[in-house]
Amino acid sequence: MGILEKPIDIKDLGCWSGISKDFTQVIGYTNYGNFFLKNTKINIIAILYTIEPEVVETNFTDIKEFINALSSDKDIEAELLRSSDTSILTSRLGELQDKEVFYPEPYPFLGGSGELETYSKGSVWAFAELVGISQGVGN
Repeated sequence: MGILEKPIDIKDLGCWSGISKDFTQVIGYTNYGNFFLKNTKINIIAILYTIEPEVVETNFTDIKEFINALSSDKDIEAELLRSSDTSILTSRLGELQDKEVFYPEPYPFLGGSGELETYSKGSVWAFAELVGISQGVGN
């Protein structure tokens, strides 16, 4: 998981800015290419899911409290943070480098199974662009 030292503008995520609503800053991402966004007007954090695109607003304003809450909820942790899957993939593919994520090939919406054996790793920014364009996000 990557928490950005300096938030970036949602426009830097290309096509995703079209569905981000009032969440204009990217403040982090999961090991699987979902993003944490911030609405700077009301200081609320949201999750941008990139496969089956959706922006889900939370009640959190602090990223550390938000991550702690995600980590302590076993259902959310298993779905979003996926530490067990991360251990398996790290053993097979190696540690994620800075700004890298794990992703299935092909993507599930293109017929992939989503099984861990199909995962690779690569740039979080390239993943976001490719998965967004492939799903017609922002069109």
